[in-house]
Amino acid sequence: MILLGVSFVLISGCQVTERVLRQNKELSTIEMIDTVGNLYPSPVIVRSDGYVEINGTIEKPYRYRNNEYVQKVTRVKGNNRYKLGAMMLGAAGITAGLTMISQEAAQNNPFPYYLLAGSALTFGAGLGGLYIDTTYYYRLSSEFYYSADSTPARNAVFTLQLNNGPKIQARFDSSGVFRSNVFALFNTYPSYNLLPFDTLRFYYGSSVAELPLRFYTKRVLYTTQDAAVYAQPNASDLPIHVVEPGIFFIEGELQNENFSEVLISGSSYFIEKKHLTPVYTNEYHYSVNLPDINSFVATHLKNSASKFLQRQEVETEEQYKTRLQRFDAQRNNWLRQAVDAYAQWMRDRLLFAKIKLIEYDAENQLFLIELESFGQFPVRVSRSMVASFKEEANSTTLSSIKLVYRRDALEVEEISIFNTALQTQFTYEERMKRIHRGSKLWEKTILNIPQLRREVVAEFFAKSMYDFYTKEDEFQLPIGRAPYSDVKAVFIENSQYKHLPATGMVLSNVSVMRQLATQSLGITPENMLTEQNATKADIQRIFGKPQKWIGQLAKTTSASGGFLLIYINGLAHIDTTENRLYFMPVDGHPSYVPLTGVAVDEIIQSARSLGYKKIIILLDVSFLNSDNISIPNLVKSSDDEVAILISTIPGQTALVHPRTLLSLFLHRFVKELSAIESSEITIGQIYDRLCCGERSVNEVAQEFYRASQKPLLQGKKDLLIFKNINESRK
Repeated sequence: MILLGVSFVLISGCQVTERVLRQNKELSTIEMIDTVGNLYPSPVIVRSDGYVEINGTIEKPYRYRNNEYVQKVTRVKGNNRYKLGAMMLGAAGITAGLTMISQEAAQNNPFPYYLLAGSALTFGAGLGGLYIDTTYYYRLSSEFYYSADSTPARNAVFTLQLNNGPKIQARFDSSGVFRSNVFALFNTYPSYNLLPFDTLRFYYGSSVAELPLRFYTKRVLYTTQDAAVYAQPNASDLPIHVVEPGIFFIEGELQNENFSEVLISGSSYFIEKKHLTPVYTNEYHYSVNLPDINSFVATHLKNSASKFLQRQEVETEEQYKTRLQRFDAQRNNWLRQAVDAYAQWMRDRLLFAKIKLIEYDAENQLFLIELESFGQFPVRVSRSMVASFKEEANSTTLSSIKLVYRRDALEVEEISIFNTALQTQFTYEERMKRIHRGSKLWEKTILNIPQLRREVVAEFFAKSMYDFYTKEDEFQLPIGRAPYSDVKAVFIENSQYKHLPATGMVLSNVSVMRQLATQSLGITPENMLTEQNATKADIQRIFGKPQKWIGQLAKTTSASGGFLLIYINGLAHIDTTENRLYFMPVDGHPSYVPLTGVAVDEIIQSARSLGYKKIIILLDVSFLNSDNISIPNLVKSSDDEVAILISTIPGQTALVHPRTLLSLFLHRFVKELSAIESSEITIGQIYDRLCCGERSVNEVAQEFYRASQKPLLQGKKDLLIFKNINESRK
């Protein structure tokens, strides 16, 4: 018993542990979660006319159970001294047991089984501690894993929606591809869009897939109101034609603050940005967008005639009159140009139209084709090229179109189509009807030509040359008499300077001033002094020198003081050191202004010394100074009956009216004088209209040049400059 107890003590000092030797995972049963699956569309081809090719994939999700097999081992751990002691004790017990068995057997005593069993147990425990006893067993896990099975959407039926429109049912083909023109499928074409894409929605089972597609491949400019189309980015020029709201233009690259370049059949034109808004559109809708032909041609004819009547900068008076004699001969040319311009629009809009082959006439070698939105017509195709022409039909586009106005109607004279694959041009010509009159294709020929009303053309040819002059440029000076008892005038105009750039004047303003003085102010020619390109000596000769000598301008003979009108056109400079305003004679030097210029206040002093109490000076000048300089006050006292009307301020240029070629300031001055309906007109009334009227000088400058020109008035505003011929003198 003592031996058995010691054995249990030794065994209890050992530990039993497990260790994973190997692990293996195997796929077991697949369980389908969704038998319908989800549709995933993928675009292959997307064209702006609405044609698409879309691959479809259906993914069906499933799950599977993961079987996990684990191989493990059991090991007894303990102190090796206990293990050896147990073996030795067991061996000793066994030896003692065998010895006792032999002794007891000799003495005929009972067999000591307990001793032998305890010794064997003790020995076995020690021996088991020295060797690994491995136990193999398997365990099955219960974890799930998820995946999906992808297959082409062969013959899959789904519901399709374009943007937020109606839904229709569609189907993938046997290869899992959907081919269609979605615009034709939904019977709709987009007008324009602020976002450069459309959205196709695919409804399949319980899933919805959205696919953004870029049908809007062109960024175009869309007219928001009547817009003039110019050949140059300059609104002072007459436009080529005018288009109504809702017309698309492909945007060009050239842009400035006020104009955008637009392209028509690759040619460059310009439109003011204020009439345009940028949008995205597709080629199809862009291609069917045409302006109204009647207003288009009428505007083109009118502006062509008005432009012809403008006198060119390099023309002499005699050359201008000779050219005007050809006015009537030019009418047919302008009509042809208007029709050609519209044909250019048609070619631009039909460039993306589809061409369909209909029927071939082998006898006459004519192929009847259909040009979408235009009609059916035959083109010449030789018998040897018919096969390749049919094979490469998708590579054919419109090349050119020529229209002609004949017999009070618009007709197609020629149409050319070009096949890019064959690098060959095929044509339709009006004269083909005579050459191949026996062809049956002529019965099927239909051309949708815009109808140009004969009244538009007839009205243009019925007008005389004088009907095309711009009314806005015309003025009729009122008939007046001298506003005061003794009136005289001095007109000085300088344009060709020795040390300064030319002013850019084309026509002489002095001739208009002389007409104004004679017709409206009652100043006789002998009381006018005129000097063009005057030097400083010329100016001093006219006005003299105060308190020194009298010049060409005579003293007034009126007891109440005379009236003097002075018009000065040219360049001026403000000397900031002396705070004086100088008019520059043609020999004046910008570096020596006080020495070579003529001070305006000295001119006023000279006139006053000659007895002229009422003085009006029109300073139609451009300043050499920058815009941060103010004009000095030239009228020192409020009692002085002096008024000085200056055409502009420092930093601005005295501009030329682009149509009359007169000074813009003078043009508006005589326009306002002729527009005021009053028996008496003061310089202040004219200034108010020049400064702040409906057609102010600055507004016209902005319209034609996008520049500023603001007139300024100093002195007495109520000085009379015009009196009706029926009024008495003061």
